[in-house]
Amino acid sequence: MLQPFLDRRLNIILAPLDAPGLKHPEAVADLRSSIVDAMKKAPVAKQPPFQAALAVCNVLSQAVDERQRAVANLQGSQRFSGWPGLKHQAAREAAQNNAFFANAQITEWKQRAAQLRQQIEQLYTREREIEGHVTAAAADAAATANTITLDKPVAVKVKYGMATIPPGTTLTVISRDANGILVDYADEKVTLPP
Repeated sequence: MLQPFLDRRLNIILAPLDAPGLKHPEAVADLRSSIVDAMKKAPVAKQPPFQAALAVCNVLSQAVDERQRAVANLQGSQRFSGWPGLKHQAAREAAQNNAFFANAQITEWKQRAAQLRQQIEQLYTREREIEGHVTAAAADAAATANTITLDKPVAVKVKYGMATIPPGTTLTVISRDANGILVDYADEKVTLPP
């Protein structure tokens, strides 16, 4: 969910002040809503990646807000470059002050955007790690649910007679029903008694 959004919009969110920014700031809120909706549907064990994704959304929202404020400050400084009634010398000084302020705003945002990018990338990396752990845990749980370890010897019917499976043997479960548990043993499907 995050990767496509970041691929398309991160550079726009953190764009220099003199470049076009994010046209639809509500896109971050929409992303956040979709993550919250998906998290509500997920079991509790699978919610940590969604929580980590929400942390990324929080910083994205912060970046959008900070850039909008920086753009407004920059535009405000440029509005007063030609005050009516100023003499030539005063107008030149006002223009120089405004240029200085504008350059300071641009430089400050550039530094802040780099910090925000680093923070977003760290949080996204953390989200990916958590997602990997949750996925691995789910796979382990599925594998455990699909296996059975015998605690005593079990005699089973095999293709050419009977065999005794020793205790401690872990078998892959194929299916379960009232007749017993169908497992894979020595490349053969055998039924363990219920």
